[in-house]
Amino acid sequence: MKTLVKTSFLGLMLVGSLAKSATHREAAAICESMSFSSSKKVCLAYIITVKEAYFDNGAIGICKNMSFDSGKNECVRNITSKAYESYEISAIDGMSFDSEKNQALSAGGELVSMNPNPGYPAPLPPPPPPQYPDYSNSGDYINGQTAAWKNAGVFTVSKGLIESYEINLDGTRGVTEVRLAAKNAAVRITKAYAITASGQYLELPSLQGDVGAQGVKSVRLDSRYAIRLQRLVIEATSPQLIGSRGQLEVVVGTTR
Repeated sequence: MKTLVKTSFLGLMLVGSLAKSATHREAAAICESMSFSSSKKVCLAYIITVKEAYFDNGAIGICKNMSFDSGKNECVRNITSKAYESYEISAIDGMSFDSEKNQALSAGGELVSMNPNPGYPAPLPPPPPPQYPDYSNSGDYINGQTAAWKNAGVFTVSKGLIESYEINLDGTRGVTEVRLAAKNAAVRITKAYAITASGQYLELPSLQGDVGAQGVKSVRLDSRYAIRLQRLVIEATSPQLIGSRGQLEVVVGTTR
């Protein structure tokens, strides 16, 4: 009798796992919930590249309910190949801001891959060794040096709250560098990434960190190429709770 009870309990566990799993087609509903066609295009292009990945139904719901397209595009990447406990989904769903939810989704969950048994998560294999990318045939990457500087915007950054600032670029000029300048008070960059003209996601970890008051942080995007960018997204906060809010000026160097 005890053996039968244990077997039944294991069966219930498997059913619970199956109920939580979703395919890339269900994850594509995140893309369909976006407001702008350009954002949907970026999202769907990514979904196609990870169509064999595991998705958690509860996490998909959190992504769909986010307020902004930039948050949803970040969210779908954070939940790819990850399974979440029900208490994690409940806690994250109760958070107020896209940035909070994305941070929690990125830090939480357990990496899984699709098992031959449909919907049942299994540990991911070790990642392949990194390879230096070859961009010689890519329309996003072009030869060129910095020929002009373009002021992309000035943003007053919130205190104690991480917010996302999205900068639309024309996608035709090659961007060589990004320069961040803080005015009035220090600014803390928690995350930065770009979407290329063809819809590729480009992480910019070198831009993260503190920019002191009246300070400047300048980063070359690629040592060999200029990159055609469609959008630049920066998540930032004013870390000093007393005094003026920091202002963040974003300037990009272009090939012409």
